[in-house]
Amino acid sequence: IVHAFSDGSVFLTPRFEDAHYDRALAYGHSKLANVLFAAELDRRYAHRNISAFSLHPGGIRTNLLRHIDGDEGLYGRFFSVMFAIVEPFLWKTVEQGAATNVYCTVARDIVGGHYYEDAHVSYVQGLAPAAFFNATLRDIFWRRSLQLTKEFIE
Repeated sequence: IVHAFSDGSVFLTPRFEDAHYDRALAYGHSKLANVLFAAELDRRYAHRNISAFSLHPGGIRTNLLRHIDGDEGLYGRFFSVMFAIVEPFLWKTVEQGAATNVYCTVARDIVGGHYYEDAHVSYVQGLAPAAFFNATLRDIFWRRSLQLTKEFIE
């Protein structure tokens, strides 16, 4: 099971309850949740030969950012400025962006529970590594996810 991650979450502290909704922060939190979910899923189900991974495909030219504008608070303004500056230099093609996802899906030498970039094990920069390797945080997230989805999976 492969979960896409984004650099959009590297500076976030995981939050499980928040009354204030911000599109840019929600995007980053959803990606951090993917990292936590993949690591915990792998830990819980590796004995059943189910592996889970997180990966960052890189910056791929899509129109996703049309939903984030400079009025989205500090996080949104940061992304607006950052992407305006680096856009011409850092985008990958769709094929390049898909390479790590395909690798994680079909490679036989892959190790579950890890994070991958450019088709190899990597480490998430910023605060995410602490979250990724924090068993207590992963368990809290797992239990909260079960609580939120319980009525839909029973």
